Amino acid sequence: MKRYFAFAAALTACAAASAQSSVTMYGVVDQYFDRTDTGAVTVNRLQSGGLAGSRLGFRGREDLGGGYGAFFLLEMGINADDGSLGQGGLGFGRQSFVGLATPYGDLSLGRQYVPHFYSLVTYALNGGLAFGQSVNYYTDPSILRVNNSVAYSTKTWNGFTGQFLYGMGENAASKSIGNVAAASLAYANGPLKAGVAVTQRKTTATNSDRYL
Repeated sequence: MKRYFAFAAALTACAAASAQSSVTMYGVVDQYFDRTDTGAVTVNRLQSGGLAGSRLGFRGREDLGGGYGAFFLLEMGINADDGSLGQGGLGFGRQSFVGLATPYGDLSLGRQYVPHFYSLVTYALNGGLAFGQSVNYYTDPSILRVNNSVAYSTKTWNGFTGQFLYGMGENAASKSIGNVAAASLAYANGPLKAGVAVTQRKTTATNSDRYL
């Protein structure tokens, strides 16, 4: 247990160093006018997130030498039409993680996208989710981002790359309920690209949600 805490503290220190030297602030503000006519009722609304979720984020990276580096990302979702928090409903509900880049791959800890998400974005025509909201892919779209997760992304090897994620449900009444395990494998060689991803979340002691 002490080793885990020491490792987390080391990554936090790396993130702090990055914040002092190279931080990028970025964002998207996407608003649109929506008119809904059901025949009986007509509603005019100003909405946020037509093509992309409105957001504000901060990312940093520090070169540690020898092919190693520290990085972090904090990204909050915003409903630009009224200023409230969106896309997760938390302070940094979209993403919040710190990590270590190595010559063998990247290790990160925090609230992160599942590998499934990156597979969908890679093969989407518009650079985002191919068919709109995440609810179109998951019966419970909250699985798109996983809290308390550890993720590892490999470097490219002969055209292959892999991503692995494990999220801890942190359920005091159960060691497994709420846990998420996910992985993806992708291949790219010139015009040929292919990928597969699988996600599983333990919902009860005997049942799990699975997405492939």
